Amino acid sequence: MGEIKKHVKHCAEIAMMLMISKKAIDTASSGRLRGQFKRLQKAALRELDRMPGLTANDQEAIERVIRDFDKATGWDKRSVNVITHISFFLALMEDSDHPYRDDLYKIMSGIIDYYERAGRHWTLCDAAGVRALEKWEGVTS
Repeated sequence: MGEIKKHVKHCAEIAMMLMISKKAIDTASSGRLRGQFKRLQKAALRELDRMPGLTANDQEAIERVIRDFDKATGWDKRSVNVITHISFFLALMEDSDHPYRDDLYKIMSGIIDYYERAGRHWTLCDAAGVRALEKWEGVTS
């Protein structure tokens, strides 16, 4: 797929945050965790508001990038631990050319903290998130 526009790549990143937060809101077992994901969703929408208007071609490119990424990671065929997603997003934001809002970092750190306190944070998920970033870079370059 040739190189994609920076704003399309950034919008695809935000779109994935919105998809993951929506799924997590629907499946979260605790009110506190559900609240964290609602905050993440609102922060991602605020981030999206900062982006320039998207054309129909941009929207198609965003969908294509996400579809290609899901295939590259295998995430389109299996369920993925939420910590893997959050680790991926944190690594992605750290590596991004676009400056993300601080509240996104704080909210995602709060989600990780929730899982750490519950004893359900696995280092393997962190490693899988970083590996997913490598696949993201392959899809978007």
